[in-house]
Amino acid sequence: MSTKDSFKDIRLGHFTTTTTATLDAIHLSMTGNADAMALTPIATLLADIDEEARRLAVKSAVADLSQLYFMNSSCLSLLVRWVTSRAAREETSGYKIRFVANPNLKWQKRSLSALIALAPSVVSVE
Repeated sequence: MSTKDSFKDIRLGHFTTTTTATLDAIHLSMTGNADAMALTPIATLLADIDEEARRLAVKSAVADLSQLYFMNSSCLSLLVRWVTSRAAREETSGYKIRFVANPNLKWQKRSLSALIALAPSVVSVE
């Protein structure tokens, strides 16, 4: 299975990502604080992840947010767009999106619950 040489991970002073692909999943880890400076890079990265997930026919895309302490509403809207775009394709064999949350961060519980409500057949939270 061939994957992209590397995803364009984000390296800002206050926000970083690490993205890897395995045989059955693409794993994204976000760390720090996602603010306006991270908006465009996150949009690009999520588009790349979606493209690769479909191309490689992986079973899931796992977004680990357990070390993401803050995400502004503009960046959160990119997650909404990713989820709704994936759900709109109605592919029964398409990849699922799994979020790994930090139970100590209340904003994650509220925000990720809303993402589940948008597309319960596509999204799950651990």
